[in-house]
Amino acid sequence: MKKLILYGAGDMFLRCFNKYIYERLKERYAIVGVVDKSAVLKDNILIPQYKTVPLIKDAFICITSVKYYDEIKYELMMLGIDSNKILDKSFWFDFYCRQYLLLDILSGRGIEIGGPSDVFKQIYQKELTCDGVNFSKNTVWGNNLHETYKWGETNLGRQFIADGTDLSIIADETYDFLLSSNNLEHIANPLKALKEFYRILKPGGFMYILVPDKKYTFDHLRDYTAFEHILEDYKENTQEDDLTHMQEIVEKHDLEMDNLAGAQEQFKERCLKNYENRCMHHHVFNSELLKKIAWYLEMKIIKNCEFNRNYFLIAQK
Repeated sequence: MKKLILYGAGDMFLRCFNKYIYERLKERYAIVGVVDKSAVLKDNILIPQYKTVPLIKDAFICITSVKYYDEIKYELMMLGIDSNKILDKSFWFDFYCRQYLLLDILSGRGIEIGGPSDVFKQIYQKELTCDGVNFSKNTVWGNNLHETYKWGETNLGRQFIADGTDLSIIADETYDFLLSSNNLEHIANPLKALKEFYRILKPGGFMYILVPDKKYTFDHLRDYTAFEHILEDYKENTQEDDLTHMQEIVEKHDLEMDNLAGAQEQFKERCLKNYENRCMHHHVFNSELLKKIAWYLEMKIIKNCEFNRNYFLIAQK
């Protein structure tokens, strides 16, 4: 069994390194050390903890930070660590994703709304059929979309052009799973969309929803949206050209965290054309809101947690 030292730092290390992940790692690797550069790792995980890298023969080092991977790798090499003993940048993220995406039980035919999304690459690589839905053939994240839904050069399934709130081109109970990453916040009437997501899922099917954690985005100055608010939007049949939240967004949007927004006047102009570009975040989600959504849809919550700077819900119909 390969010996493994986990090396990370700061908030993301604490958020992602939990007992569940540790137990899964132990099934495949001998964990011989854990290094937390910030020295704030909590004691609720009963594993060895080191302030410096233990030089254990034949042990590999897994850097758990994607953002600071290159910097940490350089520091380790300056300490005399063989670069061949430092695992590739993708190792931790891929392992972490596999555990949270329930790959062992996911099967059948799926559909993704507003993708493709790299966070789901392990699902794409399972060679499952995965159709896609985008509101236009030309979007900010993909231009000249064809009839085939693709991730890079990989053909996944069929590409539908439809609004997420109106999937009437798709029959009831068609799919075994549905994926949506950083998409729901762009929808003015999210419950209307979620009702459609639910309709096209088979009984027992899984719905995967990722929405951004505002702490890491340009929304960090905004308040979380209340469930009652999105329920009212649904009852009033709010349409996707709605600009109710535009004033709040323009005032509280952190332009320094949005390189594509430009200056405030440019950003305001983009918001006015939101129906065409769908860039605006109408609502700000958190785990509590996702939980209430699942309850409203009468779905079983499988996971409701933080994942890769997002709030993550897996719910079963």
